[in-house]
Parts: sequence; structure tokens; C-alpha cells
Amino acid sequence: MLPGINKNYLMVMLTALVVSYTAYGQGSTPWGNTASGQISTPLELFTADSSFRHASLSVCFRDLATGDITEEYFSDMSVGSASVMKLLTTAVALETLGPSFRFKTTVSYTGTIDAAGTLYGDIIITGGGDPALGSDHFSSHYGDFISEWCRQIKAAGIRRINGNITGDGSLFGFSPAPGGWSWSDLGNYYGAGAHALSVYDNMFRIHLRSGETGTAPVITATEPEIPGFRVTSHLTAMGTSDRGYVYSIPYSESAYILGTIPPNRDDFVLKASLPDPPLLAAINLFNALKESGTEITGRPVTLRESERNGGSTAPEKRNLIYTTLSPTLIELITITNRESINLYAENILRGIELADGIPGTAVVADSAIQMVYRFLEENGIESSGLFMDDGSGLSRYNAITASVITDFLCHIKSRGRYGELFYSSLPAAGRDGTLRPYFRDPVFAGRMVAKSGTSTRIRNYAGYIKTFSGKEYAFAVLVNNYEGTVADVSEKTGKLLKWWIENR
Repeated sequence: MLPGINKNYLMVMLTALVVSYTAYGQGSTPWGNTASGQISTPLELFTADSSFRHASLSVCFRDLATGDITEEYFSDMSVGSASVMKLLTTAVALETLGPSFRFKTTVSYTGTIDAAGTLYGDIIITGGGDPALGSDHFSSHYGDFISEWCRQIKAAGIRRINGNITGDGSLFGFSPAPGGWSWSDLGNYYGAGAHALSVYDNMFRIHLRSGETGTAPVITATEPEIPGFRVTSHLTAMGTSDRGYVYSIPYSESAYILGTIPPNRDDFVLKASLPDPPLLAAINLFNALKESGTEITGRPVTLRESERNGGSTAPEKRNLIYTTLSPTLIELITITNRESINLYAENILRGIELADGIPGTAVVADSAIQMVYRFLEENGIESSGLFMDDGSGLSRYNAITASVITDFLCHIKSRGRYGELFYSSLPAAGRDGTLRPYFRDPVFAGRMVAKSGTSTRIRNYAGYIKTFSGKEYAFAVLVNNYEGTVADVSEKTGKLLKWWIENR
């Protein structure tokens, strides 16, 4: 017996510890009381759920008015971020560049044009970082941009081209995918890399026809067609869901597909990442010019090819023909946050470096990430525990804490120049984008906007909630390595957030 410690006191404390341990383990017990009869907070019961027994959780609620933490659970623990990282990327870009910023894609020529309309030089498409050129998300904005480029080239007096059609994506360098991206992601649409000259969301569609269970589906078409690119299928028709994965790398000339797709489908579509978007842009303009009657002696090429073959990546003086502007930054950010498009986030991250104009060297992710950290430091926002490897959250090297992201969200909404615009860019619970299938309870209507983050064994949510009492909070519920389904985690998170809205 330790001196000065009463035996009865020790028995009481031991009993309390046993009761507390028992309560912690009752993951499926209704909130408000456990099997032992002890009262626990909703957050305590959420974190004690049996499906989180082996999980890493970081949870934080901050009062938006004061920035103070109201309740937390391991809020300083770094966990995988997934797409919650897009909150940092898009908000810092918005604060740095402003909502009206637009990326530019230019069509220009080198050399000279003679009196007969013959260009002795090249047509060059120069990418300025626009992630959405030709995207279905902005079809009305761009229209038939290739045909417009053709018209503008003819309007410049060019009838014949003694040269090449060149796609120039050099502004972002020639390493479009961060090192932390998985081989199993790169070939799929969500693994499309960041190119300064992007086109069609850097995505193509593989159309397949499947037969009976156990048979091999047949590729019927690729859209758009990529000359010289070979796709091989090792798929099997099986199951009821899409479990087909495309394997390829940037600038590759081939891809192969593994996995399963549902049987007896006449047209099943897999979405894959374009291997070389600048080259496809050049090919499409080349073909359109030829179809319109323009004679071209050269071929479609890229500036990367020139560098690889020992040529210059800084060709002679360019003469501007036409400029295609992207949608405004706030429009791009809204699509990025609501639909969680990795490509857009990666290009927007690199776009932060364009605040002072086009730099003299290639824009790369590492230097843009340092600008994000500098923004946090200059604004007194916590960054300890933040490990940012890309702009989208796709890299498994990314990590963040609930404390960091809620501190950041409080600053943006309360003190940011464009806090309200940023708030409006986020998906509304049960209504927009990636949150449309979740948080459908009427209590969330008009009271919650948030970004989800999903990857293998990761289900995160971070955003803003408004309570019935009129208070506003920034919140983050970050769950890694859980057991069960995404729907299970979302339902349990919804229960916690619903309680918070109704009772705080």
C-alpha cells in the first residue's frame, strides 16, 4: 500500500476505471448512455465505436466567432487527408489570385507569312495552366474551341503552313504526376496529371461491350481517339459494379485494363487519363486545319519532344493569333470542391505561382506548396502536423490534423478577403456534388457545407455547420483505417454532426 492512500479510495478509483473502459468499448450503444449506465458525450461515443477500434481519428470543432476549440479528440494527430487537402489549395489560390483570375491558352505562330498566305514557321498552342479547356463541365463556355482556333488562324492570313503544329505545356514542366501518386491511380481519370496545356479534363473514355459472366469484354471504341495509343483489356465480366482499373503512365503509348465490369452491357464506359494532353491538342488542331483546306507540310508535335530530341524548349519569337480564356477562378474552384476533381486542384495549386505573372522558370508543385505554407505563416494559421505533397490530396504522403484544417477554415471564413465566396464553393449537405448522397436528413439543409475526402480506408469531412441556436462552427472529422463501409462512416459522422447542430 502506498503511504497516504486510503484503501477504499483505491477501490472507488479502480471501479471508475473499469466502468470507463466498459463505456469506451460500447461502440453501438445509443448516444447519451452506455451499457454501464454512464452518460457520455456524443463525441466520446463516436470515437469509441467498434468500427474505429483500429482507426486513427482526429476530430475538432472550433467556434467560428472566436476560433477557440469547443471540443476535440486527438485534434493534433496527423492523418491521411485525401481530398480535404483541396480546401487548402482552393482557398489559398482564391485569396492569392482573386475570384476573377483566368488562365490563358494562346495560339501563335513563329516565322513569317508571305503574300500568298504561306507560313514559314510553326503554329504553337501555349498552355497557361487552364485545367478545364474543352471540359464537359464548361461546354457552353468554350464551345467548339478547335474550330474557333482554325477560324482565327485563317483570319491571320494563313492558308498554308510550312511547319508543325506544336503543343507547348512547358509552363508546368514535364513531370505531371507527383511522386506520391500510386501506380494504380495514374492510368485512371482521377489520376490525370497536371499539364499546363490540358484538354478534355485530360481524360478519355474506353467503351466496352460485355457478355456473359466469366467472359472477356471487348473494347469497341476510345473517345477521343488517340492516334498510335494502344489499349489492351484483361477484364472479366463479373459482379454488379465497376471494378475495372486502367494502368498507364504519362507519355506512354499503351495502357492495359485489369479487373471486372458487370456482364451483359452493350456500352460500359471506363474513364482513363490522357497520356499526353499537349500532343492531343496539337493533333486535333492539325486535323481540323487539314479538314478546312489548310495544307500543312509538318506534323503535330510537342515542345517536350523537342527537348527530348535535343532541341530548344524556347522557340523563336511567337506572334499572337488568339487567346482562349478559362472560366473565372471561382467557377473553377466551385467545380473543384463540389465534384472533387484532382486535375483542377493540381493546376490551381500551380496557378498560385502566377500571381505576379508568368515566371521565367517552370512552375512545379513543390514551389507552389511552399507558397501555401507561407500563406499560413503570414496569417498566423497553425501548420504543425500538416504534410502537403500535392494540391488534390491524392498522394498518400499527404497528412493533416483536424486542428490545422479547422484553424484554417476559421481564418478564411472570418478574416479572408473572399471568405463568403469560398464558403459558397463548398458542396451543401445532401444537395451538391460529392455530398449529394449523404447527410440527407432535413436538419442539415442550409446548415452544413463541407468537403469530403475519400481514399482506401479514409473517410474525412471538413467544413462549416450552423446550429439551431445560431452559432457557427468550423469542423473536421477525419477517420483513417476504419472497418466497415464508406456509408457506415458517413452515417456515424452524420449522427455526430446532427447532434451538434441540434444541441449546440
